[in-house]
Amino acid sequence: MKVFVQPTCGVTSTSMFRVAHALRKYKPIGVEIVQNQREADLVVLHTIGPWQQLPNQEYVVIQYCLETAGAGRWSGWPRVWRRARLVWSYYDMTRILPAGAKFFYAPLRVDGSVFRLPTDSAREILAMTTGYVSGPGAEAIEEVAEAACIVGGRVVHLGPAVVEGMSPRVEASWKSYEGIEDPELVDLYGRSRWVSGLRRVEGFELPVIEGLACGARPIVFDRPEMRYWYGPHAIFVPEVPKSELIPILAKCMSEHTEPVSFREREEVLQTFDWQTIVREFWRRLQ
Repeated sequence: MKVFVQPTCGVTSTSMFRVAHALRKYKPIGVEIVQNQREADLVVLHTIGPWQQLPNQEYVVIQYCLETAGAGRWSGWPRVWRRARLVWSYYDMTRILPAGAKFFYAPLRVDGSVFRLPTDSAREILAMTTGYVSGPGAEAIEEVAEAACIVGGRVVHLGPAVVEGMSPRVEASWKSYEGIEDPELVDLYGRSRWVSGLRRVEGFELPVIEGLACGARPIVFDRPEMRYWYGPHAIFVPEVPKSELIPILAKCMSEHTEPVSFREREEVLQTFDWQTIVREFWRRLQ
């Protein structure tokens, strides 16, 4: 079977390319990964919004977002799911999928051989944020930066130096990194006390798992999918407006939290292991 796994949606992310890499790395015998979609028997669709034109070949859907990218318009999704050979998502979609749709309920994962606990780290960085857009319906990047200013901590940002929706004053208070390689990313996670996964409305936030594997404690919004997957490993805060969220984050980040132990990290890797989940994905397809 020839399979095309590269993301082709209008807006791609590092997370999508992580998934594609894992699909290539742990493919079974009998599966050939092709670089040209027209040569494929099966296409992997990395979806963040309803697709206007579906491929002629069979396809599987990886559902990263449901509402934000599609502006809340659900009408386009059922036709995508109905034809799919398999739908994979970290959202529990059992109640909304069309009858007969095959569903794979699983989170995104982390490569434990790459993302490691540091042998010695002062954790001099208060928090790490990620993303390209701050504000309603997007990442709470500015709120973390404001809270860090209150408690006198440093913030690093994985993304552009100028983030849409942020004030210039806040942009000047943190350092951004864009296009860095994994070793430098691991170093930043390993020096951070907190890693933010505060994406409004929805979003799994792969950096949260990667940061956790490097010992940074996640802060996420208190939503069902976050509670289900992150359980005891994250700090949960209410999804409230900016003016209310900033003091909550300042209080949270100023308090002591238990460091991520080697035992906890091993538990995380068992839950979020790429090899386990991807092999199960291919098994279900075959």
